[in-house]
Amino acid sequence: MAKQYGTPGPRALYPDACTSPSLAACDPLAQLLFDRLLVLADDQGRVQTDPFWVKANAFPFVSEATPRRIRSWIAQLSEHELLISYTTGNVELGQFVTWWKRQAGQRRAYPSRWPAPPGWDQDRTYGLPTDQSPGAQADPKRTNSAGNPPAERGQDAGNVRAGRPQSARPDSASRARFRAGADSDSTTPPNPPRPRGGRRNGAKPLSPRAQALDALMERDDPVEAEGDEVAAWR
Repeated sequence: MAKQYGTPGPRALYPDACTSPSLAACDPLAQLLFDRLLVLADDQGRVQTDPFWVKANAFPFVSEATPRRIRSWIAQLSEHELLISYTTGNVELGQFVTWWKRQAGQRRAYPSRWPAPPGWDQDRTYGLPTDQSPGAQADPKRTNSAGNPPAERGQDAGNVRAGRPQSARPDSASRARFRAGADSDSTTPPNPPRPRGGRRNGAKPLSPRAQALDALMERDDPVEAEGDEVAAWR
C-alpha cells in the first residue's frame, strides 16, 4: 500500500535551541520532551500529545516522566508558544509553531492524517510520487529540476534527470580505431606493441617463468592483441 500520510522520521535540530529563551523558560525535562516530540511529529509538524501516548513513545525508560508530569511539560511548551495544543475528536494533538522555519529541508512532505489547528494555514506538500495532497500548498522555497517552483500537490515528483548525459558503449570498430590511435586528439604516437617474450628498448629478456606469465597475460588481455585480433575483439 502506497504511503499517504506523513510519519515520524529524522528531523533537523539547530544549535540555537541551546540559547532559545522560550525553551530556556521550560523545565529541563520539558526541553527534552520538545526534542523527542520533534522526531515523533509527522511531515506537517503534528504529533499526539496524550500523556499516556507520549509516555509510551517518547519516555518508555524514563521513570521520572509520569503522565501527570508530561501533561505539565506540554502545558509549558504551549505557554511559551513552542507548541499549539488542541483537540480533535478525542485525540489530543500538538502543532510545532516554527516547524517550517526549521524542517523545510525534507526531501518529501506528505499530508498529515490529523486536521490542522484552528487558524493554521501553513501545510505544505512536495516531492510526492502521486497527487495525494488535496488543498495543500506547495513549498514556495523549493524548486524543481528546471529551476521553477514545484507544481501544486507534488505533481513534479518523479522527474529525476541525470546530471550529465550517459555515454553509449562504443562499438567494435570504434574500439579498433582507438587502439590504433586514429581517434586520439594527442599528437604523440601510440606506444609501440610490446615484443613477445622480452622488454622494450632491447633490455635484458625476461626469464622463462616471466615469459610464460607474459604470454598468459597477452592471451587473456585483448588490449595486447594486434592486427586482426583488434578488429575481431568484442
